[in-house]
Amino acid sequence: MPTVRAGTVNVHFAEVGHGEPIVLVHSGPATSAQWRGVSDALKDHYRCLAIDLYGMGRTDPWPGDQPLTLDHEAQLVRVLTAACDRPVHLVGHSYGGAVSIRVMLVAGLGVRSLTLIEPAAYPVLALAGEQGRFTEAMRVGEAFLEAAEGGAEEEAWQGFLDYYNGPGSWKALPEAVRADFRHKTPLISAKWRALMSNPTRLEECRALSLPTLVLWGGQSRGPERRIAEILAAVVPGCRHQVLEGAGHMLPLTHPAEVSAAIRQHLERVSESS
Repeated sequence: MPTVRAGTVNVHFAEVGHGEPIVLVHSGPATSAQWRGVSDALKDHYRCLAIDLYGMGRTDPWPGDQPLTLDHEAQLVRVLTAACDRPVHLVGHSYGGAVSIRVMLVAGLGVRSLTLIEPAAYPVLALAGEQGRFTEAMRVGEAFLEAAEGGAEEEAWQGFLDYYNGPGSWKALPEAVRADFRHKTPLISAKWRALMSNPTRLEECRALSLPTLVLWGGQSRGPERRIAEILAAVVPGCRHQVLEGAGHMLPLTHPAEVSAAIRQHLERVSESS
């Protein structure tokens, strides 16, 4: 895998295709590998660069003494976008969607368009008056942290994955995959804390000024669907699309539909420029 440097950190990314660059940012416990299906579908006309965030895939762990934040993750994305020879299209899913918003709010130079797939920007719920859905989302993170810190890694992951992917999802995984997840428990705990301390505000989202697409699954949980709906309503000129048969992990479960929606969005961007 190719590498860029962010200070002392080696940042790995997967790269396929040629053409306009698309930087893809994965969900919390995933890696760049989650984008294989989408990248393969888009590589005929686009150069797809799927980043590994801190501690994931082959990217180095977070080296700082202070807690990891979404803005620290966003800096890795900005390093990769800066390494491209032209403005990029930025695509983020779940945790990666929340990171992608921070990329744009802190310093979005060099980004031509934005695609957010069920971004886990949980503060948006509370700020929009959706306290019940905000509390539901926070309870998932709090339950993971409580179980993880109590040494109950199996319980932490079962609650997390079964919530997002349906009952029985954890037990259906091969033991080798479950072992890999358990190994990541401290890292994912840090990423949950980063999500729960997200400083993004609705008024900032209203100020986003680039072509934006928001995607969500018709079968997804209420908090994730509602965040997407809120952002689709507040981001100026935002387009949105619902993939009716999909759940939260739609880039993995419905790569053809997700890549088709991204392609259509990028073609509109090209036509309007």
